Amino acid sequence: MISSTRIILGICFLGFLTSPCLSATVKSKKSPKKKREKFDKPCVALIQDSQRDMDGGRHQKSSLACALDTGEVYNVDAPENWLEEQVHNKKILSGVSKIMMPQNIFVDEENFDIKMVEMPTIMSPVIGSGAPDMRRLSTVEGTLSVLIVRVVASDATTTASESQLANSVFGNDNANPQSVNMRSQYQACSHGKLNFIEAPDRNGRSSRTRIRKGATTLYIENVSTTRGYSVMENAITMALGDEFGVSSPRQLASHVMYCLPPNTFANGVAYAYIGWWLSVYNDEWCLKLSAQMHELGHNLNLGHSNEIQPYRDQSGMMGFSYWEESAPLMCFNAAKLWELGWHSNRHQVVSSLQPFYIGEIAAFVDDPDIDGPPMLIKLETPSDEDYFINFNRRVSFNSGTKEGGDEVLVVLAGDGNGYSESDLKAKLGTGSTYKIPNFANGKEISVEVVGINLQRRVANVRICLGDCPPECTSNSQCDDEDPCTEDICLAGSCSFNRITSDLCDVCPGQSTLDVTIITDDFPRETSWTVLNQCTNTVQIQGGDYTEKQTAYTTGEVCVPKGRYIFTINDAYGDGICCNWGSGSFAITYNGSPIAINPQQFSFGSSTSITFGEECPDLLSGPMITSSPTANPTKSPTANPT
Repeated sequence: MISSTRIILGICFLGFLTSPCLSATVKSKKSPKKKREKFDKPCVALIQDSQRDMDGGRHQKSSLACALDTGEVYNVDAPENWLEEQVHNKKILSGVSKIMMPQNIFVDEENFDIKMVEMPTIMSPVIGSGAPDMRRLSTVEGTLSVLIVRVVASDATTTASESQLANSVFGNDNANPQSVNMRSQYQACSHGKLNFIEAPDRNGRSSRTRIRKGATTLYIENVSTTRGYSVMENAITMALGDEFGVSSPRQLASHVMYCLPPNTFANGVAYAYIGWWLSVYNDEWCLKLSAQMHELGHNLNLGHSNEIQPYRDQSGMMGFSYWEESAPLMCFNAAKLWELGWHSNRHQVVSSLQPFYIGEIAAFVDDPDIDGPPMLIKLETPSDEDYFINFNRRVSFNSGTKEGGDEVLVVLAGDGNGYSESDLKAKLGTGSTYKIPNFANGKEISVEVVGINLQRRVANVRICLGDCPPECTSNSQCDDEDPCTEDICLAGSCSFNRITSDLCDVCPGQSTLDVTIITDDFPRETSWTVLNQCTNTVQIQGGDYTEKQTAYTTGEVCVPKGRYIFTINDAYGDGICCNWGSGSFAITYNGSPIAINPQQFSFGSSTSITFGEECPDLLSGPMITSSPTANPTKSPTANPT
């Protein structure tokens, strides 16, 4: 319980808006009236998720918003349960889907509100060559510029100065640099993969407005704070365009932070647009490290971190934020880190196809680009939600984590490849076990922490779907009495590998072939063939997949003995792993797996693997052939969709 710390009350707008912003001057008074003309064409659907202090507690509400081509954003009065259903079923993709307003709407121009008695028509996102690249709507690596906007309204002014605001974000005060700031913390958490820099210097049209060291002061002297945050936000956007001669503030910086004057955002603290460039803060919250990290996290497509109640996961920055300017030192939970991809070289997946992991899990504060045990483990379920595990070592740039320090944490979220809120499910110390019933195929999965070594920054875990493999010290302890398996003691656990023999042969005079494909988030891009080099014919092939993150298998197929080339293709040219789903493929020939380097899963447009034996002598007699086999069927248990 944290009784002495103030907590952020955030509003999050889920969206990615590409239309230009307003460039005209805001009038201080408008009359509410029915005005249908603006909505005679579709607008971009945005999801607004707000949280406020009311009646002594925190209240959260999701609502719909509509963004016009002009840059204006209107709040839409839609039922919360209806909206939740559309978002859950992915009928509304915030910032991508478009909606058409019904005829009988009432537009409140003064407050940017739309009242309606029937639901809007949801238009499907464009699919095909002209569609927005959903995999690249946000950038989580590289160098991004930031502009901080201080505001002078007609009745109040942002409390902090330009230099104070810039110093809190960049640590760029030459006389007294703030050593821990938003830039330094994102650099640390990303291991140098994400760097925020100051927006370029630029002079405004008036002599009193200019951008210096990543900050500017904007004068909105015809708008009062009593008009509220929505009106003030739109006024700032239009004034930036007018002052600096741009159609959108996005032309000034990759990300823009609006620091509102006090009392503009009643009972709230900050909000941001998911996957977009804008975050907005209530006065001095613009100086607070955790608020900055939290709202820029939304810009980077991250959802809230919950624990039974919203924001309760305090292990990382997407939960509560705190009234501290250089603290707390912490990053994000396992689900967020998996989505950000900074540790992708140290990812591990456990699923029905890979049913256990027994070994170490390293702390994410160590270098993810050197060889070592996994830092993030994903438990793939057959549903659209997965579990994510990390060792939350309380040290270095994570020394201020508020919850679950030096423990193994388990969180539930989406599939790790897009926006999703998460729920902290377990905090495990040495000897603790977390069990998930009916994880896959009716089996329970267990996560056991065998030990924790703080000095080495690792935890030893046993994660098993069903029964864990027997522990062993020699091969003799692994005898399963199955003559068709080779029983090996590997790394302290038994491994059972199928062997080929006359007793186990299911295809007399032929070979057996089994191909398994796990699709990424774009299954229709994947196709493959197995070419028989001895006859120069395609022996088996697959493609036209429809389900993402799903296992498709041929099953054991009889094929002639010979030399084969397996070729897998990706129409987009980025392979099937790992930025957009953990796709993979596996080939088993005559009961033995073909060695595959995991780096081949990110093969670009295509990759090939040769296997089999020398071609038989075609002149010595007839060769047994098989007809080309149809596309493989989906296995009974699918990974998350």
